[in-house]
Amino acid sequence: MAALVNHLRFQYLGGKQIHRYDGSKLHLRGIKEQGLLAYLVMESRQAHSREAIMGLFWPEMPQAQARNNLRVTLARIRKNIGDDQEGRPFLHSTRREIAFNQRGDYWLDVSAFQSDIQRVRKHQHQGDTACTDCLKVMSHAVALYKGEFMAGFHVPGCAAFDEWLLVQREHLHIQAMELLEQLAHFSAQTGDYKSAEVFARRQIELDPLQENAHRQLIQVFCVQGQRSAALTAFEKCRQILWEELGVEPENETALLHNQILAGEIDSGSGPRPPAGTPPIPSRAEPAPAPHNLPESLTPFIGREHELEQMGRRLTEGDYRIITIVGPGGIGKSRLAMQIARENLHLFSDGVYFIPLAAVQAVEQIPAAIADALEIAFSNPEQSSQEQLLEALRSRKLLLILDNMEHLLTSVDLLLDIIRQAPEVTLLLTSRERLDIQSEDLYHLRGLPVPVLSELEHASRFAAVRLFTDRAYRLHKSFKLTPENVEPIIRICRLLAGAPLAIELAASWIRDHSCEELADAITQNLDLLAVTYRDLPPRHRSMRAIFDHSWHLLGTTQQTLLASLSVFRGGLSTEAADSIAGATPVALTSLSFKSLLHNAGSGRYDMHELIRQFAEERLASLLPDHDLVLDKHSRYYLEMVTRQNHRLRGSSPIEASARLHTDIDNIRTAWTRAVERGFVAELEASRARPSKHPPSCSTAVTPSPTRSRS
Repeated sequence: MAALVNHLRFQYLGGKQIHRYDGSKLHLRGIKEQGLLAYLVMESRQAHSREAIMGLFWPEMPQAQARNNLRVTLARIRKNIGDDQEGRPFLHSTRREIAFNQRGDYWLDVSAFQSDIQRVRKHQHQGDTACTDCLKVMSHAVALYKGEFMAGFHVPGCAAFDEWLLVQREHLHIQAMELLEQLAHFSAQTGDYKSAEVFARRQIELDPLQENAHRQLIQVFCVQGQRSAALTAFEKCRQILWEELGVEPENETALLHNQILAGEIDSGSGPRPPAGTPPIPSRAEPAPAPHNLPESLTPFIGREHELEQMGRRLTEGDYRIITIVGPGGIGKSRLAMQIARENLHLFSDGVYFIPLAAVQAVEQIPAAIADALEIAFSNPEQSSQEQLLEALRSRKLLLILDNMEHLLTSVDLLLDIIRQAPEVTLLLTSRERLDIQSEDLYHLRGLPVPVLSELEHASRFAAVRLFTDRAYRLHKSFKLTPENVEPIIRICRLLAGAPLAIELAASWIRDHSCEELADAITQNLDLLAVTYRDLPPRHRSMRAIFDHSWHLLGTTQQTLLASLSVFRGGLSTEAADSIAGATPVALTSLSFKSLLHNAGSGRYDMHELIRQFAEERLASLLPDHDLVLDKHSRYYLEMVTRQNHRLRGSSPIEASARLHTDIDNIRTAWTRAVERGFVAELEASRARPSKHPPSCSTAVTPSPTRSRS
């Protein structure tokens, strides 16, 4: 019974309830007790310094008083959760650190919810219909999601904690919305329109501004021939968007509405779908192909014409190398991933995203592709390119090669792939074209921006919608109004419709009015005309945005962001703490300012352009910046050494996955180690297991030539 005595159930989705093993509720009276316990439970992957916790909950208080308050708060939590009884304690603390025991006897609804999501993502589907096992798991997950994380909870005077809370809410909310969208689609596939309606309505209940959910509901009514209900659903959608954001429905929704009015609908068939919006089928379709596409935590806005054009190219199959070309921050990667998501069904063997920003030589591309596909290079008699081509030859795949501009000499490899693997399509993103005859080139420009004469219809333009959506997510009282529409248009025009720049600008909305933002950008651009003559005009607005965002940071945040620029391909909270001294709160704060992207599961990504800007500041902020680079190198070499032992032991799959996740950081670490002569660390990390999952074996092993150098 000792294990049961301490059993706790944490239910944070939709509120905050904690139950003991006997079903009785546990009551924490103090609001900071509730917040601190929730933070420790959610961030139980690592220990937290007492200073970081004090900064979260007593930021303005003298250190001695804050330390005493923390001690008292921890004592009250321990007493309430029963840590003074027999069994495993939930809280571990030292004079410096505090941690929640991951091995304690407890259940957390957030963990169960995310575990269900991971099960679905990792499940390899068989057959040509939606997987019933996955549908059950997805249904279980959405049942767990009873509402936003710790709904209505707020700790006055604790801005950093509130930022952390907001990021958790957004992350979990978007995951739930994606599950509900898929369930609505799959239910309609099998003709279960009642369930499809329930799942669509649940999306609207959770997020009335989710326009795609409104379209799903309208389509469900259309398929069943319920014209009046479809029109009513459209009017409700339009009313909500206007009242909350001051915008009109998107073009897809308006076109769907026009088709219904025009009578282009037959009972049981539905209207012809708008471009970019697939119709809800009345019978089962092939299940989506496997993929490794990064999770998207914000809605994709605009690019309807681009999605339609490139979707048509992929469907026809005549274009095998498609290159999306444009300046940094213009949205190439996000567009490529959205195209892939909408066309998963075309590629039975999968869709794979291969980031190449950290790949330093053309010779490393085969290993990067193989690593993403978990292909083994096991024949020492063949080159990595030969083994890759052999593995691809019989597969029907879409490969997204992201950030190709520094690897343009890889043309021969790309041509060999499309010649020898007839059902593989390459979708490239680059700042420059390949300049080959077989390349299908697509120049990407900024999102459409209205001119001042189009004020009345400004909400129909993607740039304005993007700014409005991102600003609303940070400031729930924000909406497009006659008073702010002109400065918003001015902002979007100054930024040439570049999505990354618009998102960064919108992140300032809590501190500035739209008029102040427009003036600040204008002034910075004027300065750039003098100080950055060597910068291409297309990049000047991005630097202006970054400079303004940079100056809004404190010195500590600037130093941290510059230090984080040493990472490649993302970073874990553990690595950020070990290498750059970053606390979860500090990472959350940068994410809140759109300078980091919370990728979930304790990881963050940094847009490559922001990383480059931050890297420029590293030497000036940190005279000993070489120490940070060395710490990064040694950290990942030691990680490889540890994972090599696990590959030989009882956890080969987990070890292989860990190597796969940080492959770009590992490559960068090895290169640095060779340059600095870290002989002992290199030798330890090169110790190969006799048997191991081969997906990372070639990718993480430095070439013999480079190692000897």
